[in-house]
Amino acid sequence: MSRSPRRHFLVRLLVLLGVLSLVAASCGDDSGGDENGDNENGGTAAVDSEGTTTTTTVAPTVAPPPETGEELALEVNIVEFGADGYVEIINRGAESVTLAGIHICQWPNYQDLGDIADVATLDPGATLQIPADQWGGLDAATGEAGLYSSADFGSPDGMLSYVQWGAADHQRASVAVEADLWPAVDVFVTPDPAFNSIESGGFAAEAEGWS
Repeated sequence: MSRSPRRHFLVRLLVLLGVLSLVAASCGDDSGGDENGDNENGGTAAVDSEGTTTTTTVAPTVAPPPETGEELALEVNIVEFGADGYVEIINRGAESVTLAGIHICQWPNYQDLGDIADVATLDPGATLQIPADQWGGLDAATGEAGLYSSADFGSPDGMLSYVQWGAADHQRASVAVEADLWPAVDVFVTPDPAFNSIESGGFAAEAEGWS
């Protein structure tokens, strides 16, 4: 018995739909990545000659943290006058600081703290006392104390802290002003005769903070 044209058309349509369904199933979901491309998890999928799919997972690229050096937040904290005087240095930073290469200056005397300190590093919040007789003495009548991260004493980039007392315009005052570590060359601390020292009170760069 021959098929009617309508029945013949329906059979062909069903066959065509079946073929399209098979093609769609073989293609898969595009969101999973290409046949030889990246998948959604950052891996790479590859199909070999035998039809086996191998996925290699690649770790996401993470930028390395910025390099961190020592936080050179050292300050002159106390100046004690007299034969047994000293300058006290404090580390106000969050990291330990290596003292080698850190210089203290009272022109024309300079000292590398790495050569005279009894410790190699100064921890956060710790203090170090530099005896006056190791770098020229400390006179209450007049003087200065500068702290440097290098031996380039004329450069404001290397200065860490500064104080002058008794008189204005000491040798390194202009460097401190340029480094924004002292208000002006004609500004100085006047020691109180009732005491034999001056102390920053945490405001080393502000002359009025010293007492």
